[in-house]
This record gives sequence, structure tokens and C-alpha cells, in this order.
Amino acid sequence: MANIIDYLDWRGDLTFSQSPFNAVDSLILCQLSYMAFDSILSKDQYHAQHPLSDTVTTLLIQTEQTDKLANTVMPQTPTDRSFLTALAKSKRFGPLLLTHYVNQIDYEAQKQFSALTILTGDDTVYLAFRGTDDSLIGWKENFNMSFLTPVPAQEESVRYLEEAALAYPQALRIGGHSKGGNLAVFAASFCQPHLQDWILDIYSHDAPGFDKKIIASKEYHQIRERIHSFVPQTSIIGMLLEHQEAYTVVRSTNSGLMQHDPYSWEIKGADFVRLESVDEDSKRIDTTIRSWINSIDYQQRERFVNGLYDVLTAANVKSAFDLTEDGLKAIRPILKSMSQLDEPTRKLINQTIYALFRYARLNLWKRDRPKKTH
Repeated sequence: MANIIDYLDWRGDLTFSQSPFNAVDSLILCQLSYMAFDSILSKDQYHAQHPLSDTVTTLLIQTEQTDKLANTVMPQTPTDRSFLTALAKSKRFGPLLLTHYVNQIDYEAQKQFSALTILTGDDTVYLAFRGTDDSLIGWKENFNMSFLTPVPAQEESVRYLEEAALAYPQALRIGGHSKGGNLAVFAASFCQPHLQDWILDIYSHDAPGFDKKIIASKEYHQIRERIHSFVPQTSIIGMLLEHQEAYTVVRSTNSGLMQHDPYSWEIKGADFVRLESVDEDSKRIDTTIRSWINSIDYQQRERFVNGLYDVLTAANVKSAFDLTEDGLKAIRPILKSMSQLDEPTRKLINQTIYALFRYARLNLWKRDRPKKTH
């Protein structure tokens, strides 16, 4: 089935004036925001506008020389290269202008934030918020959302939106994939009230939700109807925390957690291949995680997350790549650093992880238990 690269080949010759902006276009721009433009785009400047085709071509040349993106722990895959090549050749996307690229990693503040402003040429501006990168601090900030609101990246997203609106006072579209979708919704909710009127659409692609206070806030309710939320059929990330907006289920060619990958989302024509609902695995995982999170209070969540982060930091784990590239090599220092925690924290981590597995077993048992017939 077709994906966003096929969409670029098929629809790339149509400008936005010929075929209006749609949700697939949003996912493409959100995927673009993951690319590391650190050495190419001017940081924190709106007066410098760079044609997308030229910028992407320069990035491709750089990666051929280094085989790794500059200033980032995110390696570029062959699929990324195919995507960027098709994007640069596209009449629909090639002429778009990129500006105000920001990429911030702050270990002290526990913040990972990146965003890109895109002038789409149809009298609108698209703000693309990057999701979580491979850095450990990026994942730490995600976990912080379970007990802290707002996290630094959410606060930064509001500032970024307000700066973009000041520089380009016109209609806005906002979006992001994964944590980027969460940031898009948060920024739209808590920006200055008059700026909310400028926002046409908010795109959330398999993004985690918020705590109940945010969901119940008047700020969120003022923009809720403009949120377009999309999740794959076995969504895990996109079902986390609380949601109130309706969501569209997209068919993915991958399985499990790998469905989070935007390249796996199926497309037909100018739209996603839509399904009626998420599958039973997604529902079961969602129930498991909700039961687990609700079993510990905010203080315990904070101690668990901080304790686990301390363990990984002490084991010199800097990114998720360190855990997957040679997982067995990482186990010994992780176990050693676990033994150096104080007894209450070590006990809490063990109990919390045990609770997660207990709820998982319970939900598996409920699934496999024979149904009564009458």
C-alpha cells in the first residue's frame, strides 16, 4: 500500500492552490521537522527564509559525506533519504519556505524542544513541532508529563507560537507527531487568546494526551473542535494520558509499537486509509497502562521517573540507541547503578515495574478467558 513517499510521487505535482492542504500534508511536514537542519538553517531568525528544495538537497549532500545528521543522535535512514529526495523534487513542497528552526537540548532544565516554521504559499503558516528524539533527556521529559504540567517543552511551544504569529500575522496551522502533537495542542490552548482565532487547524499524529486538569480547562475547550487527531490501529503512544478530542484510526503496515512510524501509515488518494476503531491489542495496552499509572500517585510517579533516570544516567546511557544497539552490554552497569540507589527508591522502582507486569498479565487473562454462553 502507498505511504507518504508514494503520496509525494503521486500528488507532488499539484500545488496547494490546485489541491488544498490536508492531513497527509501535515504528516509530511511533521516528518520533515525530525530532520537535523542545525548546520543549514538560521537559528532563531525569521528574516532568513530558505526554499525547502534547496535546504533538503543540502542536507542530503551533507549526509552522504558524514552518513549521520549533524549535531544530533538521530541517524538518517535510507527511508529518510527516499523521503527527502521525493520532497525536494516535489512541485507541491519544493517551493515552500523554511524559517525559524529551533533545536534545544537542555539537560539542566530537562528540556528537548525543536520546531520549524513553514510558509506554505497559500496565505497560511504551518508550525511543525518535533516529537521526541533519541536523547535520554527527551524521553525523561516525556515521562515527566505523568506528574508535571507544564513541562519545559510545553512552555517553549507557547513562546514559539506567539513569536511566529508576531513575525507572520496570518492564518496558522499547527501540528506534530508523537510529543510534537502534544506540544501543538498545548501551544494552541495556552497562547494569547486573540491568537487562537488565527488558528485554522491543529494536527496531532499519534500524540500522548494530557492530565485531567488540562483536559478540563477552558483554554483546551476553546480549541478542541479544531484538533484533528490520528492514531494507528495498535496505537500505544497516542493513547497515553487523557484525551477528549475525537480521533481517526489509520491503517499501518507495521505491528505493535512500530506503528508509531509515520512511514508505515497507509494512504489512498489524498487521505489516510481509515479504520473503524483501534484494535483489541491497543485497547488492552491502554487499559494496562492506565491501571498502572492510576495505581501510583503523582509523588510516586516523580520518584519512579527520577530514580529510573538516575539509574540510566549512572550507567552512562545517553540515548535509546545505547539500549538497543548492544542491550546486553548495558545491562551490567544498569544493574550496578540500581544497587547504589537508596532502599526506598529501589523498592519503589521494583514495585512500580511489578505493578505494570501484573496489570499486563491481568488483561491478558481477561482476553484469553473463555466467554460464558447461555
